[in-house]
Amino acid sequence: LDRSYNATKDLWKKEYGADYAVEGGMYRGEPPLVFFDAKWNSDDYSQTAGCNFHLVGRMGASSTSQSITRWATKADNTSDGKPAFIPTNTTNRYDLKTLERKDDYVLGKEIEGTGFWHNETREFHTILRKRVQRQIQKTESDIAMQSCCGGGNRPAVIELQKELDKLYDTRDLLIDRVCASKPNSKLKTRTRRSNNSDGILYTDA
Repeated sequence: LDRSYNATKDLWKKEYGADYAVEGGMYRGEPPLVFFDAKWNSDDYSQTAGCNFHLVGRMGASSTSQSITRWATKADNTSDGKPAFIPTNTTNRYDLKTLERKDDYVLGKEIEGTGFWHNETREFHTILRKRVQRQIQKTESDIAMQSCCGGGNRPAVIELQKELDKLYDTRDLLIDRVCASKPNSKLKTRTRRSNNSDGILYTDA
């Protein structure tokens, strides 16, 4: 294939006096799945195609989405060209709370720095895991308080346990994501927690 391609380039250059490869005109990945549908209508799809124009000219870019091959590190740009990390000019906890939120980022402090971490970084998911863990500890404490003194408020305990189960699942999901080889890796199926109506914790596959 390589020899044939080089031969084609040479012939094209000789015949037209221009390079064969044109930025944005080469292979950009497989077509969208809707293309293979018997009812596919190019006129309908052309209205939404504009959302992918930013991919033109980027080698190996897909016509539907761009491949993410690894985690972004502090000094990297993400798959859509955004900085993986945006530092803040303060590390003061109270000052950080006043900063405006950014889409696709979480504001937090990690070993590599304090600032906005993109969701294509491991730090993004690590920060969220820590926050969920703190919420788990608070909810566990609330359950303990409600459960004391001869059973306490049973309906409240059941609701808190349901919330705790969701937090457990969220934490486990974030742990799996951090351990994955890249941001969009398919995660293994974990055993999830659920709460039966009798208030006893069960485990569902």
